[in-house]
Amino acid sequence: IIQPKHPLKEKLKQAGYKMTDITHVILTHLHFDHSGGATIYNSDGDLVPAFPSATYYISKSNWNAGLNPSPRDSASYLGLNYIPLSETDQLRLIDDNTAIMEGISTLVVNGHTYGQQLIKIESEGDILIFCADLIPLRSHIQIPWIMGYDLNAVLTLEEKTDFLNKAAKDNWWLWFYHDPKTIAVKIRKSKKYFDVTEEVFRQ
Repeated sequence: IIQPKHPLKEKLKQAGYKMTDITHVILTHLHFDHSGGATIYNSDGDLVPAFPSATYYISKSNWNAGLNPSPRDSASYLGLNYIPLSETDQLRLIDDNTAIMEGISTLVVNGHTYGQQLIKIESEGDILIFCADLIPLRSHIQIPWIMGYDLNAVLTLEEKTDFLNKAAKDNWWLWFYHDPKTIAVKIRKSKKYFDVTEEVFRQ
């Protein structure tokens, strides 16, 4: 499969939207695979926000991490994806665990990288959490399965255990960013870890 030159633009077009229609962009964190596409080259060759009508939201702590990355994850922070945002009035640096608008808020975890925002969406009695890199794949629901590139694996383990207990108790949908097969699941507590009770697959 050949990726189009502007994949975000093409995906939005398929859904009936234009880049100018987007008003809010919430960046979970500034690693290149989560912030890539936030900026684009204009006709003059300058990097500008890809969504000209949008406000971009990032946690203050992750913005600082992106400006001063540790040697451990410096290769994952590419300034061209986000530094140009600071030269506009479209960037909003927000506190941890902030309400963006009615029904949309952030949950900050720090094990993967400082200030990573999970996105919590509440609508019609359901709660969906965009898990970002706290739980990138369905298989990471098993508590001991921690990614090798997390800054602090022990902290990730603590954050993940607390998060999954809440998700099971409150019947949250968990939406995975990196899983090629599963979009989202609901879970329940089992004797050892957690079992999947509902699952939505990619087409």
